[in-house]
Amino acid sequence: MIRYDLIHKLIDENDSFLLTTHVNPDGDAIGCQIALYRYLQRKGKIVSIYNTDETPANLQFLDPDKIIRKFDSETDRKILSEHDALIAIDFNRLDRIGNIEKTFRNSRAEKICIDHHENSENFTEHMFVDKSYGSTGEIVFELIDSN
Repeated sequence: MIRYDLIHKLIDENDSFLLTTHVNPDGDAIGCQIALYRYLQRKGKIVSIYNTDETPANLQFLDPDKIIRKFDSETDRKILSEHDALIAIDFNRLDRIGNIEKTFRNSRAEKICIDHHENSENFTEHMFVDKSYGSTGEIVFELIDSN
């Protein structure tokens, strides 16, 4: 069971967030990132989205403002340390995020995972994982709706 009150507490306690998802992002991942980005912005938070891979052509309509950036391990290394919290969306194993993995793992920012997949790796201080959900989008919807 997801403790939405705890996620809201983490959101309230931090000012800036970096969102990331797995390699070859699908509609669930991209949709969750955009929804959470908009939600956090409405709460007055500073938010960035960085992914290992470009948004697939068939999903670019989800990001008409081009807010999702492709992570470059040479030029963007410091970006993860410039945020209070990192949110891992729609994955629960660090080996699923490609060239962001090392930087994510070494970041001192607070780390949060929101996901619905099995076989979790305990790589964040805050794991909100429930495999009874059919998608991470359901979790993000309930999170936003619960506020």
